Amino acid sequence: MDFEKDKEMWDKYWEEEKNSGLSLKKKITFLIRNYIFLPENIHYLNKHFSSGVFLEAGCGSASNFEKLKNPNRRLIAFDMSPLALEKIKNNPCVDETILGNILNMPVNDDYLDGIWNSGVMEHFFKDEVLLILKEFHRTLKNDGKIVLFWPSSKLPIGWLIDQIIHMGVDLPGAVWSPSRKEIKLLLKEAGFQNIIIKISYSLNHYIVIAQK
Repeated sequence: MDFEKDKEMWDKYWEEEKNSGLSLKKKITFLIRNYIFLPENIHYLNKHFSSGVFLEAGCGSASNFEKLKNPNRRLIAFDMSPLALEKIKNNPCVDETILGNILNMPVNDDYLDGIWNSGVMEHFFKDEVLLILKEFHRTLKNDGKIVLFWPSSKLPIGWLIDQIIHMGVDLPGAVWSPSRKEIKLLLKEAGFQNIIIKISYSLNHYIVIAQK
């Protein structure tokens, strides 16, 4: 991943949304996200994240924070785009924002109870994914969990959804699409255990759950 190039693309995306609002194509993109992906995501996050400090690594608009927020959860929005974080700074469901690079997170060791993201991991090459997983492992408390919603072109609807989404937004595409076996091997190498990898009901992405 070219971090600086991708950061510029995301900043441009959030700047355009701020200045011109949502185009029809972007509205279609958000409809797919909110009505196909989000309900299942919330189900698994509620199932595996009970109480504690939880961070979305690549939060964007933090669209699922409202459905996750409760008195037992402290929710942190982490992103590389300052414009994305500026957009959500007044969201009452966001307890904290952190600007940074997912490959080298400015988060203390053994601090988080859980980490999640959706539509993020596919933007990185294999060696980068391993570094990210090691960062997740480092920042999690013992028994902390990751829940990753990982799009894959290997799944029946994955390629089609990717094409539809990228009709609506000019953003980086997927650069590596691992199999479940490859994901599991990387998780083990990063130090994770109790690994579960399911296929989403939309047949678009893997649901990856693992524990430190």
